[in-house]
Amino acid sequence: SSRLFQEIREKRGWAYSIYSFVSSYLDTGLLVVYFASGEKRVKDIFLLCTDSLKEFSVKAVPDDELARAKEQLKGHLLLSMESSDSRMTKLARGEIYFGRYIPVEDIISGIDKVTAEDVRALAKELFRNNTLCMATLGPIREDQLFQERLSLDV
Repeated sequence: SSRLFQEIREKRGWAYSIYSFVSSYLDTGLLVVYFASGEKRVKDIFLLCTDSLKEFSVKAVPDDELARAKEQLKGHLLLSMESSDSRMTKLARGEIYFGRYIPVEDIISGIDKVTAEDVRALAKELFRNNTLCMATLGPIREDQLFQERLSLDV
């Protein structure tokens, strides 16, 4: 389970649902943190999310957490290979993005090579004020959320 799920849903009970996902493309992509909650907790949850992103930029991910994340990623990759649809999508992405077939063994080897410093450096590059966007749905006004300026920059 993710840090945010454990902290916001399990520990505090502030959200009905919270998760993140990545969507990658050839020249761009996005990392989304989604949550559903009552309007009185939106600001608190948003602040916890931005604090968590900042933490990735300044502090190395603990070794045990990085190892679990790698194993989960590799497990998901291997399970996805059981579906012919997922296999074909993976083959097509390899051709479109890299111009070649990338063996699963190479992907797993690449995952294994990722270090805590790699994660910190990428987070520092990606999680900046000019990359942050927030969308809300429901009876939330901007003045209800942020009296102060929020910042991802460290």
